[in-house]
Amino acid sequence: MEEVKQIVSFHNLRYEKPVENPLDGLLLGNGDVGLVVWGGDGETRMRIGKNDVWDARFDNSKDPPFIPLSKFKEAVMEKGWTIDEAYRSKAEKDADRLVFYGSHPPSYEKPYPTPKPCGDIVISHPGLKTCFELNIYDATLRIKSGPFAVNAYVAANDNLIVLNVSCREPDRIKIGLHRWRDTVSPEIPPPRIEVDGRYAFLEQRFPGDEEVEEFSYVIAMSYVGDAKFEVEENTIWLHPQEEESTVYVSIFSSRDGYNPREGAVAIIEKVEELGLGCITNMHLKRWHDFWAQGYIEIDDKELEALWYRSLYYLACNSRRGKQCPALFGNFILFDSAAWHGDYHYNYNIEQTFWAVYSSNRLDLAEPYYRFTLSLLPLAREIARKGWECEGAFYPLVAFPYQKRRSFWLDNLWSRSLCLPAWAAQNFWWHFLFTKDVEFLKLMAYPIIRDVADFYSSLIEKNPKGVNDLYPTVSPEHWGVTKQFRRNKNCTVDIALAKFILRAAIKASQVLGVDLDKTLRWKNTLKRLPPYPTCNTGKGEVFVDVEGAPPITYNIPVPITPVFPGEDEDVFREQRLYKIAKKTVENIRTNGNNSFIMLAVARARLRLKDTYRWIREEALARARKNSTLGINRLKPHNPFNDYGFYTEMYAFPIVINEMLMQSWNGIITLFPCIPHAMKARFHNLRALGGFLVSSSHENGEVGETRILSTVGGVLRVFNHWGKVDVFENGTPIDYLEEGSVIKIRTRPGREYVFKKVKVT
Repeated sequence: MEEVKQIVSFHNLRYEKPVENPLDGLLLGNGDVGLVVWGGDGETRMRIGKNDVWDARFDNSKDPPFIPLSKFKEAVMEKGWTIDEAYRSKAEKDADRLVFYGSHPPSYEKPYPTPKPCGDIVISHPGLKTCFELNIYDATLRIKSGPFAVNAYVAANDNLIVLNVSCREPDRIKIGLHRWRDTVSPEIPPPRIEVDGRYAFLEQRFPGDEEVEEFSYVIAMSYVGDAKFEVEENTIWLHPQEEESTVYVSIFSSRDGYNPREGAVAIIEKVEELGLGCITNMHLKRWHDFWAQGYIEIDDKELEALWYRSLYYLACNSRRGKQCPALFGNFILFDSAAWHGDYHYNYNIEQTFWAVYSSNRLDLAEPYYRFTLSLLPLAREIARKGWECEGAFYPLVAFPYQKRRSFWLDNLWSRSLCLPAWAAQNFWWHFLFTKDVEFLKLMAYPIIRDVADFYSSLIEKNPKGVNDLYPTVSPEHWGVTKQFRRNKNCTVDIALAKFILRAAIKASQVLGVDLDKTLRWKNTLKRLPPYPTCNTGKGEVFVDVEGAPPITYNIPVPITPVFPGEDEDVFREQRLYKIAKKTVENIRTNGNNSFIMLAVARARLRLKDTYRWIREEALARARKNSTLGINRLKPHNPFNDYGFYTEMYAFPIVINEMLMQSWNGIITLFPCIPHAMKARFHNLRALGGFLVSSSHENGEVGETRILSTVGGVLRVFNHWGKVDVFENGTPIDYLEEGSVIKIRTRPGREYVFKKVKVT
C-alpha cells in the first residue's frame, strides 16, 4: 500500500493562489454527491451536486410523433421529404412537414428536464487569499491562508461533507449554506431555510407533472464546538466561536427516502454515534482500496497525472447503487445544463465507462447497467411501434425518473441504427473481462439478445437479394437525404451490429439458451453489407455512409470498425486493414467527439506516431485540474464552457491501450510505448478475467505476473524469446502457437513469465 500511496500522491493537485474559474476548480465526490471548489480571494465556494437531483419534468404533449418505419420510408421515397440543416425553415413553410421535423421538438425547448446544482457552501474570509491542495489518494482537500485552514472531504459511504476548521482568529471567517432562486424556471419555489437549535436546514422543492412526482432535497448543517447561526435571505451563516471546530453538511433527497429532513439529520447523527474518527477511517479505507485495485507508472508524468486524476473523477461521479451519472455527472454548475444534461446513447454515456474494464474498476459501471437495463421495456416499445421490428431499440436521449418512461425521439439523429448496439456493448465487455456468467444471464443477455433480434428483424424486411442496413442517419452527419441517398449502410451501424450479433451468438452458447436463434443471427451477420469506402488521393478509406465522400466528422464514424467495433475481419483481411490504417491516418474531425475513439484506434493499429499524437491531443485539452475539455482549449471552443464532461473520464483507456492490449484474446504488452520509455503497471485487467502486472525498459518487457481470477485459457504474445513460466512458483510447461504462449490456467493461480538469461 505504501508504494501505491507514493505513486498516486505524486499527482495531488496544488494551487498556490485563488482559483477564479470553477472549471479549474478542485473536485471532491463519493459517486453520488459531488463538490466543485473554487475562489479563494476573500471567499471560497463549494458547489454541491447530486446525481439524483433533477428537475425531471417532461412535457412532450406537443411533440410531433416519431414516424413509424413504413410511413417514414413513404415520406422520403414517395413525398420527397428530407431533413437537413435548413429543416426548421422548411417545417415552418409546410404545415404537413411539422410531423417530420428534426432534432428539437417543443419538449426540447423547455428548460427541463435537467440536473440541478443543490447549493453552495460559502467560506467567507475577507482580506485573505487561500491556497489549495487536493489529495486524490485520500480524497481530501486542504484550504489554507494565514490564520485559518479547512480540511474537507465528502465521506465515501455517506452523503456527508466534513469541514474541519482551524482559525486563530475565529471572527475573521464564517461558513454559509446558500441556494439561489432558480434562474430558468420561475415556477420552482424559492429555497426554504430554517434554524432549529444546532441544525440549519435548506430545503428545495421541485414541481411534478404527469411523468414525475414532486421532488425535494434537504441540506442540513450542524457543528461541533461553540458556534452560532445567522440567517440572511437564501443564506444561513455559521460563525465559529472557537479556534477549532467541525462542520457537518449532509444532503438527503426524496429519491433517497420518504422524509428528506429526517434523512439528512440521521446522517449527522450517525457521525455522532460512531465518532468522526470512524467515519474518516471508513472514508480513507474505501479510497485506499480503490487505488490498490491497480496502478501504473510511466516516465511521462503529465500523461500519468491524467490517468490517475481521470479515474479519481470517475469514482467521484459513479458508485454502485446510485443514480447513473449523465453528461455532466454530479459536478453541476448551472441551473440549465447543455443538452438537458441527458443520457446520450450515440456514444457519450457509454464512453464514460470505457476505462473501467482494463483499469480494473469494474464496479464503477454498475449504475450504467442498472439504468440502461431499466430502459429495456421502453426500448422494446420503440422497436415495435417506431421501427415495426422485433427486439429492442434504444433512444438517442434518455432521462431519469419518468413514470411511464416517455421518451424523446426526433426524426433525425434518433434514426441512427447504431444506437441499440452501442447501448448493449458495455454489457458484453463486462462479461468478457470477468467471465461472470451470472451477470451475463441476469444483466447482459436480455439486452444483447433483444438488440440482435432487432437487427435480424430489420434486415429481413429487405427484398430478397437486398442486404442494405437502412434507413439510418450517420451520427451526426448529413441528416435525412433525398431518396435515402446517404442514409444506407453506415459504417458504425455495420461495425456495432457485427459486434452485438457475434456477442449474442457466443452468449447463447455460454448460457445454453436460445440456440435456435443463433442460426438467424448468423444469417444476419452474413447479410450485413460491406463497409462503405471512397477512393481518395491518399488511397481507399472508409466513409460514414454509402455514396458519401470523406468530410470533417463530428463523431469519427469511419474509424469505428477498429474501435469501438473491434471487428476481427478488419485485422484478419489485409485489404480491410490497409483501408483502416489509411482512414485513421487521414480522417478529419471537428475535435468535439473524437479524441478517445481516435486514440484507441491508433493504438490498436500500432501507428508509429501514436504516443506523440495522444500526448499532444490530451495536453491540449487538459485544464489545470486535469479534467479534459471536449475539444482543445485553444482556440476557445464554447462547448468546453458547458461543464465537466463525464465521457472524458474515459481517458485511462488511452494509456491502458499503450501499455497492454487483449481485445483479440491475446495479451500484448507495451504495444505503443516508446522504446526508451520506462513503464510499469500492476493489475491491469485483460479479457478472460486476467490481472496483469509487467514492466518495460529500453524496449524490453520485464518479468510479468498474471493472476487468473476464473481460470480458462491464457494467451500471451511472447515478448521474451526463451522464457520460463511458473505457476504459483512451480515451473510449468506451455504450448506455443507461433509467437503466442498458450496456458490452461486454474482459478486463483498466478503465472509468472521470466526471460531466460543467455550466458
